[in-house]
Amino acid sequence: PHLGGVLDLRARAHAAGGAPWLRIGAWTHLNWAGGLDRLQLAFFDRHLRDREGLEAHPREALADLGSGSWRGLADGGSEGPRWALRSDGLAAIDPGEGRLLLDGDGGGGLSLVHDPWRPAPGRGGHLGLDAGLVDRTDLDARADVACFTAPPLAGPLQLVGRPELELEVSCDQDGFDLCGALSVIRRGTVWQLSTGVLRSLGPHCRRRQRRRLRLQPLVTTLAAGEQLRLSLAASAWPQVTVNPGSGESLLGPVGPGHRVITLELQLNGACLRLLPLDSRAD
Repeated sequence: PHLGGVLDLRARAHAAGGAPWLRIGAWTHLNWAGGLDRLQLAFFDRHLRDREGLEAHPREALADLGSGSWRGLADGGSEGPRWALRSDGLAAIDPGEGRLLLDGDGGGGLSLVHDPWRPAPGRGGHLGLDAGLVDRTDLDARADVACFTAPPLAGPLQLVGRPELELEVSCDQDGFDLCGALSVIRRGTVWQLSTGVLRSLGPHCRRRQRRRLRLQPLVTTLAAGEQLRLSLAASAWPQVTVNPGSGESLLGPVGPGHRVITLELQLNGACLRLLPLDSRAD
């Protein structure tokens, strides 16, 4: 949950003339499996006991969520690939109907109905106690989750950056959530890699306009034959409180004030892209 803030602090440190040591591993919060022990000891030796040794460690390194290999953060300074979205209206009914097209032309649209009494669950991601890679195959089979899947890869594909989805969305109430998950399909199982949530409140939700959904920064490598998938839902309960649709930001469980919300997703010009890791989240 702190990854965006960590990268923001790094950018601010560099802007102020600093040169911080930074290690981002494929770990969950407070569970680094010994992967930081030596670096932490060297840090304390330097700053508490005036001992040398910190310089022996690479100044910046990130772990690839797929291969486990380490890389420098400077390698993620350019914008990555882009995908268009296409559906003939059944992406929330058939998880294989929606398409994610690399450098292709998207189009179409669909309706996504959110029932507050059976909200789409949140799982794993940066907000769950089960953080890290999780199987979401059953979630993608729900009729209130829209899936967009890329063709099998002909060769390895490295994904490095901040995933961002831009598309036109409107709904029939004064509030909605758009919850996204980026996953890899590996031997028939959908493994979730990154998640994000966009909350909108107010009368403007009824107007069709372009909106941006930002997901957690990501470093991973997909292998040949694997498929990238984007999943969209209108909730991620209980990780995020369910949007009541009234324009209010209510906390707590679903109550009698919550409304059924129908979202309209327009896919003409919709784009999933990878912004550089170095870019600042605004």
